[in-house]
Amino acid sequence: MKHMQGVDPIVDEIPEKHYLLFDHPIITMIVMFLLFLGIDTLIILGANYAGLPIQGEYKQLINAAAMTVSALILAIFFKLRFNSTYDGMFGWSTVGLLMVLPALAFVVHNLYEVDKMQFVFLDPEEKMNPILNCVIMALAPGVSEEILFRGIPGANWMRVADDEGDVMKCALFTSVAFGLIHGINALSGAPIFATIFQVCYAALLGFFFSAVFLRTGSIWPTMIAHTLIDFAGFLFMDLSKNGLLTEELVIDTDFFVTCGLVAVVALLGLIMLRRSKREQILQLWNRKWHKTGIVEQSRFRY
Repeated sequence: MKHMQGVDPIVDEIPEKHYLLFDHPIITMIVMFLLFLGIDTLIILGANYAGLPIQGEYKQLINAAAMTVSALILAIFFKLRFNSTYDGMFGWSTVGLLMVLPALAFVVHNLYEVDKMQFVFLDPEEKMNPILNCVIMALAPGVSEEILFRGIPGANWMRVADDEGDVMKCALFTSVAFGLIHGINALSGAPIFATIFQVCYAALLGFFFSAVFLRTGSIWPTMIAHTLIDFAGFLFMDLSKNGLLTEELVIDTDFFVTCGLVAVVALLGLIMLRRSKREQILQLWNRKWHKTGIVEQSRFRY
């Protein structure tokens, strides 16, 4: 692999270690997801055994809390497994926050009724849900989905990456998997066309989030953006329903605005992962995985 211009190797590469499970990124993602489901189920069963009310809105809140805790447990496990060789996904990135700013357009879109030309909270007929409930509900996908579909699989994929093509493969696979998992809503009775639209929407937005994560190595920017987007959506949603998708897909102004926004962020993701930046991305992840002993650039261009 070529070294970046202006970066000189100062020590030999650390011998690569092999791990039975983690050397296969796709299998790792599947196993981690199954472990997540197992931990999540145990937490919910524990809540039920403790006598907590698991029905209606309370069921959604307990499920959300269980999802968040389960994902954090897996993130800690992953970090401990590679504690001596991986810097972790929770390093702060101000640059990443700037990169993810375009996704906040979805926050505004969730709060603004295009057809009525006004914000939802200005409509006297709309009832706002308790803020704390919305925070808990939003943290569940914001934390768990980012860890399960970006943080762990993305970082592990880049651990075994050895050429620039792996960067795009990682982004594409994790985003497609992120989109497809939303197809589970159809099993809960969600309308089929609405589910298909959500799968495509999630995959494209997920690609943008994957690009931000790969460029920065930090999960915080996408986690914050993801949580804010869902928080805005939950503010005026019926949280007592089991399925989040309850209405048929309507082809209206709102639909086309959503399509336009998701197309823009997907394009931005492609720009972030353009070929001229992939060597820098590999170098970033080589440093995070301690794969090479290199001198940091005085100025790393984004």
